[in-house]
Amino acid sequence: MPQRHRRFRLPRTLVLLVGLLALTELLLATQVGPRVPTPLPYRKTMEPFWGWDLPGGVHLLPESCQVFLNEAPEGRLRVAVLGSSAVAGDGLTPFHSFPWLLQRRLMDRGLDVEVLNLAQSGADSAAHRRVLEHALEHFGIHLAIVYTGNNEFHRLRAYRYLNPRWNSGVETVRSALERLALYRWLQQLSPPRPTNPVGPEIGMGEIPVSVNRLDVALATAHYRANLEAMVAACQDRKVPLLLCTVAVNDLSAPNIGAPAPGELGPKSAEWARVLSASHPGLRQAVLRWSTNPYLLYEAGRLARKEGRLEEARQALVRSREFDPRPMRALPSFRQVVLDLARLPGAFPCDVEEALRERSRSGLLLATDARDPRPEGDDYFLDGCHPGVEGARQIAEILDQTLVRAGLVPPGTGGTRLAPAVSRDAEDLEQWSPNPDRNEHAILRGHRKVAFRHWDKAKPHYLKAISQAPENALLWRNLGRARLARQDIQGARQAYRRFLELGGSDPIIERELPLLDRVLAHPLPPRPERPHPPPIVEDPQPLHHRPVQEIR
Repeated sequence: MPQRHRRFRLPRTLVLLVGLLALTELLLATQVGPRVPTPLPYRKTMEPFWGWDLPGGVHLLPESCQVFLNEAPEGRLRVAVLGSSAVAGDGLTPFHSFPWLLQRRLMDRGLDVEVLNLAQSGADSAAHRRVLEHALEHFGIHLAIVYTGNNEFHRLRAYRYLNPRWNSGVETVRSALERLALYRWLQQLSPPRPTNPVGPEIGMGEIPVSVNRLDVALATAHYRANLEAMVAACQDRKVPLLLCTVAVNDLSAPNIGAPAPGELGPKSAEWARVLSASHPGLRQAVLRWSTNPYLLYEAGRLARKEGRLEEARQALVRSREFDPRPMRALPSFRQVVLDLARLPGAFPCDVEEALRERSRSGLLLATDARDPRPEGDDYFLDGCHPGVEGARQIAEILDQTLVRAGLVPPGTGGTRLAPAVSRDAEDLEQWSPNPDRNEHAILRGHRKVAFRHWDKAKPHYLKAISQAPENALLWRNLGRARLARQDIQGARQAYRRFLELGGSDPIIERELPLLDRVLAHPLPPRPERPHPPPIVEDPQPLHHRPVQEIR
């Protein structure tokens, strides 16, 4: 007899459960809010500080201490530069941040342009997204430049520190369950567990939490999502967006105090044996522990010392990718930027690669008296903040990229920025880690300004001016420190004195009439800026709205 094939049937219990779940979803869908795709560590973000509206329709930016009209004058190109402390110019006076130098270059070519430095120190791409959306709506931006990526792991590490049971694997499961209305309804029934925020006495570098590859994947996806949202926001308003890769110091060591992944730790006997085994032993160890950031860093240093510069670059870049406590943009972020810059309305600017082409060794390094290197490679003050030369080079790279992309006209003037003062005088405006250089009143004032300690900078500059009243730079910087505290009258007096002593800066010459305009109206009481910036719920969570596909 022919064998009968038995029909496969689902168990009745399973069918009943699926039906009940579907019915529950239909009933609860209207009673719970929509799913928030933002991962838990990124749902609380730093509240951006937009600055102050002054009388006369003038706005004052807090980080860069710029003043500008709320409505851009007819025919003037208004450019917004977004980023964190590297854009703000931490470690430099505001006159040497690369947005300031970019505006100087454009104006020296006869262009009517205004570059707004909208940096938010310590913020990540989520905060920069909100700043960009605010600027597009309120500041009349014609062109946006985004240079972000150094702070993407700060909130994730802080969240893991406050919630030790959380990890990225659990977050993947939780995010999938959150698609169900039943899960979101149950979440509403259970109140959130209170957590204490990371206080100002705990720095991000001091939090004893390392990341793993799942954390890196989560942070990279969130970084990509924020950049996609920026592209979509600019597409909606037909504003071109220049996406920049982030350049950092290649020779900044990974966090040696953290436990090393794998079998080799920086304090183990095996670690000491490998480092004492000279070149062949170190190479074999790198092959064995190919993702160990400490070994890769040491191998890069050795290769650089022996003149194998390309090998040194590869090892140092890989070391940064596997850093257990990232405080700089990862190399993989560069590919995210270049991928998204192919979308309509977005343009790429590979700052990292352009800086490498300009350096003699192909490495991006920092000034350090203990580690001399060929002149031309010292672009950074520390791990990620550009120095005077680095900011000058980045401004030139951005300028050339904007012209090549047709985003700004070439202009009629020169092509290189002529410094307003001598190079030696400019270098003094860079904070130095050498304490001997910071013993003079002038340099102490520069240091306070460089790290935005405006109130503490004023007495140092006043003392320096009493010793050298003919120094125009001191009056210029004193004006900036006064403007940061909304001392409009004092800032105007300092700026006028700067010009009377022969100082030259077209940006300050443009800002002086705005200060006169503000003083023509009664000034309201000065509002205090909250410090440190609060951590708040993001009122605009990331919805993965698709941007236009590549044509």
